[in-house]
Amino acid sequence: MADKRPSLANVANRTAPVPAASETPKRVPAGGHRERSAPVYGKRANPSYTQMSATIPKELKARFKAAVTMADRDINSVIEELLEAYLQTRTGR
Repeated sequence: MADKRPSLANVANRTAPVPAASETPKRVPAGGHRERSAPVYGKRANPSYTQMSATIPKELKARFKAAVTMADRDINSVIEELLEAYLQTRTGR
């Protein structure tokens, strides 16, 4: 009985179908460097925004996420408001 699995040479020569140009989302360079492998949408595609991260206790993150969800808000907008309020108290701007 012959093995019905494709040979490695046959698998390597296969090509995936290429979507039409109208179906392919525009890729935005991340930080002006090489293109990302996944399309970028929303604020990530906006050059006026940047991403930041922080290390916080797990319990604090869980409480914050629950409070934001209960208020039917999104985390980014609440963090943006908190940062603005903090800077207002420190700099008056």
